[in-house]
Amino acid sequence: MVVIVEDDHYILDFMKFTLEQQGYEVIPAADGQEGLDMIQSHLPILVVLDLMLPKIDGFTILKRMNEHAETAKIPVVIVSAYTASQSTRRMVQSQKNVREVFTKPIRSKEFVAKLKTIIGA
Repeated sequence: MVVIVEDDHYILDFMKFTLEQQGYEVIPAADGQEGLDMIQSHLPILVVLDLMLPKIDGFTILKRMNEHAETAKIPVVIVSAYTASQSTRRMVQSQKNVREVFTKPIRSKEFVAKLKTIIGA
């Protein structure tokens, strides 16, 4: 199961559809609080996370995930327009559970290939 935390409904629907076509169960979340709740209650095999979110931002979600042993080991893929800045990209990549950073817009083939590598499928 994959949790996608993304506030842009078009991007969320695109990623959800793309992953479901590959056979993954997807739990969508449209804001940071909902995303954090889904991550903590479902303990997914992967989290796809935007950084700029309503209620709780992606940086806070990463921090909170790393505060608990059961969520700290869940791999995270960042998908955000905010990572176009090299300093932001380096800061995000320094988080121990972040496995990949994509800058929007993403290419679905590259996105799916990287997720499969991370998940090990």
